[in-house]
Amino acid sequence: MKNIRSKTGSRIGQSIAMLCLLLCSFSCQTNDSRSGSSLHLSLDQPLQMLDPRTARTLNDCNVLRFLFEGLTKTGKGGGTELALAKSVSVLDNGLRYVFVLHPGKWSNGDSVTAYDFEWSWKSILDPAFPTDLAYQLYPIKNGRSCRMGLTLPEEVGVRALDASTLEVVLEKPIPYFLELVSMTSFLPVNPKLAASNSQWH
Repeated sequence: MKNIRSKTGSRIGQSIAMLCLLLCSFSCQTNDSRSGSSLHLSLDQPLQMLDPRTARTLNDCNVLRFLFEGLTKTGKGGGTELALAKSVSVLDNGLRYVFVLHPGKWSNGDSVTAYDFEWSWKSILDPAFPTDLAYQLYPIKNGRSCRMGLTLPEEVGVRALDASTLEVVLEKPIPYFLELVSMTSFLPVNPKLAASNSQWH
């Protein structure tokens, strides 16, 4: 009986010790999160690619959403809402979209502009760019034919009207276009970074 009591007491002591450690750990994590200095993510496999134009795995896409901001995003309720786009005008019976951007900065201090979106999207449609995600941009006017090398990038229906205004013309109206541009392949890439270091991702 003494041995049983001793083991039971030991187990209770261990349980109390574990509970104290858990509470301490929770307290430390809570304090860290309040400071806003770091974010810890648990991933079930290593990251493979952090270029939005080529990333395919769920882990990569989830991390990209922490690192980049698109025109739209999926809201808490599952619906699509504006993100970097301050406003959007749907014109010509859904054939043309005009996005006006919020001010934003890249991590190197450069402004995020409509020109970045135009460059990024057209780079995906370049026949020489190594990605299998180009089909997601085929609803854009001349997107498919550009990827096939039949039309020039200048003929693709994406154009920065100025630094904060992006115009997108579609092949035909689609009711889910705002949802489509929330996908990671539509996130902008900093052209300066991509040009200076081909291995940045």
